[in-house]
Amino acid sequence: MTSVRYFLATSAQANAFADDSKLNIELRNYYKHTVVDPAATDKMSNDQWAQGIRVDYSSGYFENIVGIDLGLYYSLKLGASDNGDGNPGLLYVDNDGTAKSYGKNAYAIKFNLADMGVLKYGRMFLSLPLINDSDSRVLPSLSEAFYGDIAYEGLHAHAAWVKKGNPKTQAGFDDYYKFETPDDQEPVKTVGAAYDFG
Repeated sequence: MTSVRYFLATSAQANAFADDSKLNIELRNYYKHTVVDPAATDKMSNDQWAQGIRVDYSSGYFENIVGIDLGLYYSLKLGASDNGDGNPGLLYVDNDGTAKSYGKNAYAIKFNLADMGVLKYGRMFLSLPLINDSDSRVLPSLSEAFYGDIAYEGLHAHAAWVKKGNPKTQAGFDDYYKFETPDDQEPVKTVGAAYDFG
């Protein structure tokens, strides 16, 4: 009878993992025209038009302990002038100045902190006072980080150890480093807290 009870408990936890999951699909269409130097006599401009496809999945917690977050993002090139300098921020631009479609992904393993917060590691979107990924165009920028937050009574605290960053218009991640040399890698570390006195 013990094995039957264990099986039922495991099934219930698996159901919580699935039942508390969230799936979000977003389509974002964006056209942007930029003038590189408005004061110049021969004004150089750049136009980009892109269709963004964004899929975000956030699971519940298995055994109320561990879960996953996943994200798939793609910016499809619908049009680009490729006749000026600069990047309006909708598409990837190669070394020849040609705008191209591109994609990226996000993923994180997360741990429930007794229903008071979460601890994560992976590639994710962070919106903190000192580390603020941007989502102002078609695809977001992302951070590869350890991240945690907790809320108890009126206290809310967070901490992040960010190893790499990903700009809006790139698929790859770059290491953070000190100003002296790119070979000297240095994660960005931040801690913050707030208290609500009511």
